[in-house]
Amino acid sequence: MDKDQLYWGMYQEHVTQARQHENQRERMTSLVVGITTAALAFAAQNGLTWTDLLLTVPLIPLGIFGAQFCRKHYERNRYHVSVSAAYLKNIDPSIYETRDRTKNIHDQDDKYKHIVPKRLNIFWERLHYAVAILGILVSLTIVGTQLV
Repeated sequence: MDKDQLYWGMYQEHVTQARQHENQRERMTSLVVGITTAALAFAAQNGLTWTDLLLTVPLIPLGIFGAQFCRKHYERNRYHVSVSAAYLKNIDPSIYETRDRTKNIHDQDDKYKHIVPKRLNIFWERLHYAVAILGILVSLTIVGTQLV
């Protein structure tokens, strides 16, 4: 096995690991949103009562956990992407020259401009924090309506 084959194998492994981290993040987000939807639908079914706090309060740590889970998997994804890029650069440095040239052409074309200059991982984290905030708000609403 020559050096290029070894680098190619390591490149493929790190790309696979990066994809796996994205898949895990996506599955966790789907799970958190599904649990949140079910809990809120069940709680609101017959009006908000004290027993519904058993459904809404756990949404707070669930949302915080989901956000931290997304953050960690994004960090691991970026690690594997950077390592795979290093292996690819060792195989053929001209790949990056072509990529940089293509990126410059892409950046100059108005139809490819960023609509929102934020990274997508921030959206996923904030979605989970929104679940925690929703849990707080609905729980406070239940307490407020039951005390009156």
